[in-house]
Amino acid sequence: MPIDDITISPAEVSQAARRQRIFDAAERCFVRNGFHRTTMQDVAAAAEMSVGNLYRYFPSKDAIVLGLSERDRSEAHDLIVGLSDDDLWPALKGLLREHVIESPREKSILCLEIWAEVTRNPRLDEMHQRIEAENMVWFTDFFRRIAGSSKDEVEAMMMMLLTQLKGIMVDRALSASYDAEPAFAHLIASIEAFFPPHALASSDATKSLKGALS
Repeated sequence: MPIDDITISPAEVSQAARRQRIFDAAERCFVRNGFHRTTMQDVAAAAEMSVGNLYRYFPSKDAIVLGLSERDRSEAHDLIVGLSDDDLWPALKGLLREHVIESPREKSILCLEIWAEVTRNPRLDEMHQRIEAENMVWFTDFFRRIAGSSKDEVEAMMMMLLTQLKGIMVDRALSASYDAEPAFAHLIASIEAFFPPHALASSDATKSLKGALS
């Protein structure tokens, strides 16, 4: 069936809007009160709905976090797949900057809250490990094809860079006055130093990444 022939019912639109409202409310509550102290009653009040109605969409806080993580993963996937074949690396740098520099500090605080809960919640830990593994597969495959390096070399580089990325987000969460620009510049320079000149702007790189994400 052609895409243009697919219609979304008003009920589906309404349901998606309600889920988004719940996600937004949960994020505000988790940032303000912490994950552990936030109750389903808190989320329902912030979303301006009854607790019973909230449970129709999500049976627990864990389910809300799982939904949040899947939403963010899906949005990142769609952004990358939608990139033009031209100027891939500048576009990816822009996405990284948006994620770690330009996003509200509350996003970093939310990540810190979820990471803390991952250490004591097996279900969230399973989700976290799955997303981490998917990210490693996508970007390791992408960068390995460009650099022509071995899988082990690229995986070691990616582990270092992901650690730097998380460190920036933790520092942003812990201090409102933290200037992330120097650390972000170092992160980008580390990536660019690993690859041959102009490799990160090639259309083949785009095809490699889109193939890994499909």
